[in-house]
Amino acid sequence: MKTYNKIKYRLVYNRTNFLNLDGTALIQIKAYQDRKCRFFSTDVYVEPKYWDKSYRCIKSSHPLHLELNDRLAKLVTQLERNELRIIGQTGFCPLAKLVLKSESTPESNIHSFTDFYRQEIELSTIKPDSLRNQQTTLNKLSEFQKVIWFEDLTLDFIHGFDRFLRKQKLGLNTIQKHHKNMQKYVSLAIGKEHLQPGKNPYLRFKPKGEEPSRIFLREADLDKLEQLGFSKDQEHLAHVRDFFLMLCYTGLRFSDLSTIRPCDIEETSENKLILTQKARKTGKGYSLPLYLLFPQQSGAPSRPEAILKRILKENAVLFGGAGRKLPLFGITCNQVFNRKIKEVAALAGIDKQVSSHCGRRTFATILATKVQMPTLQKLLQHATLDMTKVYVQLSNQQVEKELRHAYWTEREKEEDFNTVRAE
Repeated sequence: MKTYNKIKYRLVYNRTNFLNLDGTALIQIKAYQDRKCRFFSTDVYVEPKYWDKSYRCIKSSHPLHLELNDRLAKLVTQLERNELRIIGQTGFCPLAKLVLKSESTPESNIHSFTDFYRQEIELSTIKPDSLRNQQTTLNKLSEFQKVIWFEDLTLDFIHGFDRFLRKQKLGLNTIQKHHKNMQKYVSLAIGKEHLQPGKNPYLRFKPKGEEPSRIFLREADLDKLEQLGFSKDQEHLAHVRDFFLMLCYTGLRFSDLSTIRPCDIEETSENKLILTQKARKTGKGYSLPLYLLFPQQSGAPSRPEAILKRILKENAVLFGGAGRKLPLFGITCNQVFNRKIKEVAALAGIDKQVSSHCGRRTFATILATKVQMPTLQKLLQHATLDMTKVYVQLSNQQVEKELRHAYWTEREKEEDFNTVRAE
């Protein structure tokens, strides 16, 4: 590792030997290390008659000599502090990494891309889940290289980081996620002029992902869950089953369904239920006519209505009065829920890796064959139609799969039956 000597500092007056129109010239700080030097502006201008060449300070004859000399001393001290801070982080401080910024500015501690990334996370107002996601990427970057300077952000660096992630045997989509987070903060650094636009390494690097496994349930699977019975010691799983079925019947995100309160459910004069809420992810309000989703025989409540009415009836005392503002399901942790719903699926004989998002996907896939795409987009609260097309594609694949296994004649059915029996 290359070693660096301590940086030396001194004040320099009128280095360019040029006076301004008012007869003043700039005082700069010269930083010298290993036969290299840099100059930092102090934004202090005085006339030549007020500069003391011997003591390198402003003469006492200047009316503001005390204030200006104090300012110059503080700027030199600030440079020395920044140098020590960088040495404390990396063990050394090359002259090229030295910066001079006022301690009163939020960016005074930004000496590297690592500092910038960390400070942006601290100041961020995004959702906690997204914040943890971006913090994970910062942790990976720190594992790869303890301190990343802005000058380090090259195409070779990104390729090296990509190889580092692959050696950890991470999935392609996980690696793509880390690059996406990294790309976001590189763009922020460019926007805040820490990095030149042409220096963006992602202009020539496109991370690759793979088509994720999108699991959804068929209506026959939903029937199995509806008919599933639970023993007395499995009552908590019945609550999990109801929550999951509501995800399947409404298409709501986990974050939205988990915050539903009785006061969010409106009952019309015809005893029909309408859910009115504000989506946590988008902040936009929506109104969902539950009585039109997964209807049953004439006169009976729809499937989501039946679940909600049963829960409200069984807990009438709890949800009465002030209790109308309590969460209806009381399920808040997605990870715990995903573990429990897998138990429920196994009890129902469903051999699929069921999760909370599987419910939303099930809703979208089933409705893709029943409503037009703009309607489905509105129900799913998607920003673009491209996001909704994924579910339409899934639905088309399911239709094709079912048609391939369809019996078009009784003879085909009999032949297939005989083949299975012979095996």
